[in-house]
Amino acid sequence: MDDLARDSAAEAASTNKRDEGRARTIVPEPCHPQSPMAPSTPPVNVTLTGTLERLPTELRRQILFAISNLEDLRALVLASPVYYQLYLLDRRALLETVLPRTVGSVMEDAYAVHASSKLCGPSGELPDAEAMDFVEDRSWLEPATLDKILELCSEQDLAAMASFYLTVIQPLVLNCAALFLGNLDVSLEAGSLSDMERTRFLRALYRFQLYCQVLGSGARGSARLSSVLFRRQLAMFFSPLAGWEIEEVWCMYALIAAKYEEVFETIQIDGDPDHAQSGEPPRLDDPGG
Repeated sequence: MDDLARDSAAEAASTNKRDEGRARTIVPEPCHPQSPMAPSTPPVNVTLTGTLERLPTELRRQILFAISNLEDLRALVLASPVYYQLYLLDRRALLETVLPRTVGSVMEDAYAVHASSKLCGPSGELPDAEAMDFVEDRSWLEPATLDKILELCSEQDLAAMASFYLTVIQPLVLNCAALFLGNLDVSLEAGSLSDMERTRFLRALYRFQLYCQVLGSGARGSARLSSVLFRRQLAMFFSPLAGWEIEEVWCMYALIAAKYEEVFETIQIDGDPDHAQSGEPPRLDDPGG
């Protein structure tokens, strides 16, 4: 029995040694093993644009149509040749979707500005006869459904409206808000605007642009100010608007006119030979004559 016990103990010790040796050769598994799809996943340093460009065409198209404003659409299209080509293929459908989302309820005014601009001459203003017809028509003031406006617009019209918004209207919104706040308190800064505030600025800017195109601006408008025809056109242009809508356009006119006057006053002062230029010592009058 003693021999049997010694043999059993020796066999157990030999088994333990084999298990320990086998354990040393086993590589421990990670706490979070990789999924079977891990080898096909892009590396961490791949850019976001590169990742978006690898998506199937249908997903890329859905991303374009999900964009909520023209600024983001332009940023993505200019950043990616892949999305730019897709944008060209679906340009009309994309503009029909994203442009109304951007301007919202001001779509009628945006269309009126574009429609009148196509009638303008080289001066950027409507001829007298066409201006009278445009004011008397009043179709731009009648509520129009979005479907009706899009039906009247070609792809080139939508592209021109989007370009005018991005190059003229959108940059002026925050600038005008900052100028208005500066008139109230110079310490105030324009931050993000609410939807209602943004809509009011958009409407005022579009209608001020329409006023300039239809009724004339600058010297031509001033020259016609005393004429009976101009006063009649002015009354017909503003009579359908509510009082606060007229005030919106007037405030925009006053703001832009003040800015123009400030610029021209600066030019006049700089052009005055008696005005001390930057870097030159100021001239002092001789007390002795």
